Amino acid sequence: MISPMLPRLTFILPLALAACSSGTTAVCPCPSGGRSSVLLPMSPTIAIDGVSTDPPCSATPENGHVIVTSQDTATCHVRAHMTNGDTYAFDVDFRKSGTGCCGNVAFPVDASTPERVDAGAP
Repeated sequence: MISPMLPRLTFILPLALAACSSGTTAVCPCPSGGRSSVLLPMSPTIAIDGVSTDPPCSATPENGHVIVTSQDTATCHVRAHMTNGDTYAFDVDFRKSGTGCCGNVAFPVDASTPERVDAGAP
């Protein structure tokens, strides 16, 4: 005996498959990506005086953290200059997966520990 649902499924299934492969562009729920927050190992009484990095990266100090961003695959070499003269350096790696719906969005995949590379005045 043939199920009474079989004719309906035979008609609906090809329509559903056609909708999935029709070439229409789907809106992906991709996170914004491209942002990493790195906490510096410093005293609460010492502030970040400035930060530097090279394009395509950017860095901004924010409450004892350094916010590093990149919209492309890159290794961001960051230097944070403190008010006491110390300088810390660290790297943040950003990569794009290159596949799937969010393949063009860069995400932070690794960050090195900030190290003091220049001690300020004693």
